[in-house]
Formats: sequence, C-alpha cells, structure tokens
Amino acid sequence: MSENRGITLIEMLITLALLAILTTIAIPTYDGVVSGNRASAQLGSFLQAVEYARSVAMKRGLDATICASSNGTTCASTGSWTQGWIVFSNPNNNKSPAAADSILRIHDALSGGSQLIGNTNVTTRITFNRFGLLAGVYNGTIVLKPHPDRTSLRRCMTLSSVGRITTASGDQCP
Repeated sequence: MSENRGITLIEMLITLALLAILTTIAIPTYDGVVSGNRASAQLGSFLQAVEYARSVAMKRGLDATICASSNGTTCASTGSWTQGWIVFSNPNNNKSPAAADSILRIHDALSGGSQLIGNTNVTTRITFNRFGLLAGVYNGTIVLKPHPDRTSLRRCMTLSSVGRITTASGDQCP
C-alpha cells in the first residue's frame, strides 16, 4: 500500500507565518530602493537639462536659459523647479522665450510628491553665457526632496560660477 503524503495544517501555518515576516521586512526596503531610484532619475533629468543648456550656449555662442515653467511656453517668476522646466536659446537675455521656436526642451512637473528647490541664486532660472559660465550668478544649489521626512533620499547639485556641476546625496545635502 502506498502512503499519501501531504503537508499538515501546522506546517502550512508555519510557512505562512515565515512568509508574512519576510514580506514585512522586504516591503519597506523595496520602497526605499524605489524612492531612491526615482530621486536619482528625477535629479538626473534636471542635471541633463542644465548640461544641455550650457552646451547650447557654448555651441551657438549665445546665452541659453533653463527656467521653471508650469505651461512649457513661459518662465515662471515664482514657485520652484518642481512645476517643470524649459530650456531655450536666449540671445537677448529675456525673462522668457522670445518665440516658440527658441524653446529647445520641455520637461513636465515632477511626480510622486517630489520637490526640486533652488537656493536664492537659482530659484527659478539659470542662464549660461556663450563661454558656458553662469551669467550673473556666483554659485547655486538645487535640492531634490523626494520625501519631506527622509533626508537619506535627498539628492542635490551645486553649480559653480564657471559652470561646473557637482552632486551629492543624503546627509551631504543642505
């Protein structure tokens, strides 16, 4: 006679309890990884736009500006980079693009509750001159805050007056 072997109720309950414990440990860790990756990608998008504006200024020999924009056509005078941004060719050093064809790139508002905030020098606008230097600004720091209570997820970038960009994360950000 062959024996039918299965699992007992006790074995199944122990397995489910272990699975529940492991899931409870893994989910917060996974959330931190996802939030950290989102923060890196969001700051990376902004950093790419800043580097692109600097490159355009040097290639064309004209000022180029990146500014905060909620509508993708004009620069915002208040708010923060969180609302989105545009890069435009700025030969006349205007506060906003002179024409729609001078807009080179548009980025929508940040998602996931992230905040991208610049200090006094780079609150809503960064302009590079034809030499790739910051026009009229000495230094500026922009901080990405993906979650207000978790400083470990912060990402920041600092622009020097010569156009050099450095990045940092976590507690190294202001």
